[in-house]
Amino acid sequence: MNSGRKQFLVGALAGLLLIALTLDGRALVAAVSQTLALHQMPEEIRQGYDLELLPHTAFTVGAWKEETPSRDFDLAVQKTLQLLGSPIAGRLTDLVEAGILSRKGNRAVILRREAFETVFRAVIHLWNEGLLPPPTVSGSRRRFGDYTPPQAYRQAMTFLYDAQVVRGYEDGRLRVRRPLTNRDCIFLLSRFYRAAASGTGTGTATTTPAQPEPAGVAFLDLSTESWLTEPIRRLDAAGAFAFTRLGTRLAGERPMSLADAAGMVSGILARFDRSASLAAIQEIVGEGSPVRSTTRGQLARLGGILGAAFTPGDLAGDFPYVDLPPDSPEGKALRQMSGLGIRMGYPTGRFAGNETVTRFEIIGTLHAVLRIVLPEGTMAAAPDPDQVAAALPDHAPMQGPDDLNRARAAAATSDLSPAASTDDFATIIRAKQRQIRALLERQRPAAALRE
Repeated sequence: MNSGRKQFLVGALAGLLLIALTLDGRALVAAVSQTLALHQMPEEIRQGYDLELLPHTAFTVGAWKEETPSRDFDLAVQKTLQLLGSPIAGRLTDLVEAGILSRKGNRAVILRREAFETVFRAVIHLWNEGLLPPPTVSGSRRRFGDYTPPQAYRQAMTFLYDAQVVRGYEDGRLRVRRPLTNRDCIFLLSRFYRAAASGTGTGTATTTPAQPEPAGVAFLDLSTESWLTEPIRRLDAAGAFAFTRLGTRLAGERPMSLADAAGMVSGILARFDRSASLAAIQEIVGEGSPVRSTTRGQLARLGGILGAAFTPGDLAGDFPYVDLPPDSPEGKALRQMSGLGIRMGYPTGRFAGNETVTRFEIIGTLHAVLRIVLPEGTMAAAPDPDQVAAALPDHAPMQGPDDLNRARAAAATSDLSPAASTDDFATIIRAKQRQIRALLERQRPAAALRE
């Protein structure tokens, strides 16, 4: 009797589940498709979604061209200013009284001109509150065919243009008379938040030697207690992020494009005037599409280039790897890394050079090289290669991918500074990065139209 009752209940539940899937199956598939599509969207879209600037219904391809309600725009501006630390962003009425938000009455939509000028006033507010370093030099004066900002907004306009928040269309216009769409709103406020949070723009704030340096690279998903905080700080101080932008979230389990990984090494070399190694990096990037994910073999070659740039002669160490020849490009790089005291791959001796590596492993590996070739006490200037060679360890502990993800880096705390001018080299690298970024732009989904 009990067995029959259980079978009946199981059958009833299965029937209800089948009915639910039949009635709501399309919604379920649509929700999954939307989630998958979001990960393919540009960084501004993903950041806007994470920050919840607009309701989630606005982050669908079908809603891109819908006009943004003025109420939703005001709430998005309020949330952005809250995240940036504004003391008056607690209530919309306070933002209206401060003149940041305008009184719109019963109007349902907002024009692009009104949205731009709202962000101009927000920039001025952040300057006045000391939350954003004011510019100290004149930036570029970009003129748009259909809009000239009032005199009071011109400095803010320059800041936003230099920070690539306001870009305009290819015909040189801003289309200021058009209603603001959801896509316009997300791109505008995401870029504004990123620029204001990082303090980028025209010039820098006037500081004295006694004042602390800017915080540098920061990620929303990385706490100050994370084991990666110090390695990222030292890499940033060494110039690793001068040509590479990983976004507002590290997402350490995700892969990193070869262009970004090569850009990290290029930034360090540029900071310390090691331009002779540029050709080797270009060779790696030129072997295939720069947008593909970095493999462990490519990471080893980049790490070997970084180490060789700061060490004299051939420091080839032992070769415990069983799945690649020692005279291959990866094998030669691994010998160089072994000479520095760094081993990659797995404890079994398998290197697995074709495996895609995570951002955790890339940052961990490059930081391991950095703290050996630029040890504590040699950071004030470019290190003497002989001093670096004398400080190399006699043995090399095995460092597998999992070890790098969990290791706690015992890094030096002193800052890095360039040894000489690297303007020419930096110009070359930036030109290369612009070409790579152009390739990335062309591969974005068609729904993400250029601002």
